[in-house]
Amino acid sequence: MQQSIGEKSKSAVKVGQELGEWFSTTIGTRQGDPISPNTFITYLERVMGTIQDNGTGISVQGERINNLRFADDIDLLENDCEKLQRNVNELNTAAQRAGLKINVDKTKTMVFDTKQIEREIKVREEVIENVKVFVYLGSLLTWNTVITAQET
Repeated sequence: MQQSIGEKSKSAVKVGQELGEWFSTTIGTRQGDPISPNTFITYLERVMGTIQDNGTGISVQGERINNLRFADDIDLLENDCEKLQRNVNELNTAAQRAGLKINVDKTKTMVFDTKQIEREIKVREEVIENVKVFVYLGSLLTWNTVITAQET
């Protein structure tokens, strides 16, 4: 059962020190509303908590990291295709519970040090495209670990 973010919510308008009558909220935030980014990031943080500390990922100076995030850009990091698929499945399930959906068309896999992935990764039975290059936060990343800053 999917739940609206505004379901069972009450609101009131405050002007100065005076608080108006409470009323039921029937419509949630929309794109462009000032609170939308904060609401989205709050939901996304809750979703990411499902895979955050599951002991998987890669080791960076002894620290285990399985994801990188910036706003709605998420990178899942794994040394093993089966662990990556498991994290994708867990992320997809948590996202669906929160009313969010992974955009498969914008989702890619990349394997460093080899051009091919050993096993296809899927979201909702749709295969994620494996790429040899992609731009992330203004940097061009390549399968052979060449990273180049992109001009804007």
